[in-house]
Amino acid sequence: MSKEEDNKAIVGRWFTEFWGETCNLDIVDELAAPDMRLQYSLHAPRRGHADIKAFMSGFREAFPDLNFWGASELIAEGDYVVGRWEGGGTHTGPTYQKRLQRYRHSLFTLLEYDGIPWNNNMAERAIRHLAVQRKISGTFFASVAPQYLLLLGLAQTCRFQGKSVLKFLLSGEKDIDSFKGAKRVRSLIIAVGKPVRGAEDQA
Repeated sequence: MSKEEDNKAIVGRWFTEFWGETCNLDIVDELAAPDMRLQYSLHAPRRGHADIKAFMSGFREAFPDLNFWGASELIAEGDYVVGRWEGGGTHTGPTYQKRLQRYRHSLFTLLEYDGIPWNNNMAERAIRHLAVQRKISGTFFASVAPQYLLLLGLAQTCRFQGKSVLKFLLSGEKDIDSFKGAKRVRSLIIAVGKPVRGAEDQA
């Protein structure tokens, strides 16, 4: 077989035995370099055999029926192999249960207080800016991410409270809730016209 075919066979085994329905963690020792870096969406990077095995063990514990499979033929060129895969699982593991137990007293806060949304749309809209920024730039440096997220949080909180983010930053205040900046005034337009018939009798 050619070099490309060998590489595709290695990646195919990795997909099947690491991400497949039946996980074989020995595949990590067999195929992965000692300093291999595993990057999975929405998770911190994991590096090295022990760290990667711990990641997958915890992942399988949270998703007992986890299963991924290839969605198309692998493409290989030189030392690189590209593939598409799909799959998923049911989050029924102890990690999810612990989270429910930890926040059980606040799960239904929306039933007790008006104004608290019942869905997660606000949170999803809040992180949309970060996703757009990452898509535009193609990457996001870890060194500037905390500062960006801090400014994004300040801007969104000021917007929700009807306060000027610029005035808050210039004020030197540390707490947005205690900041007494003037709220934005919405204009009120009153239409003036002929009185409605019968209005004189009702006045």
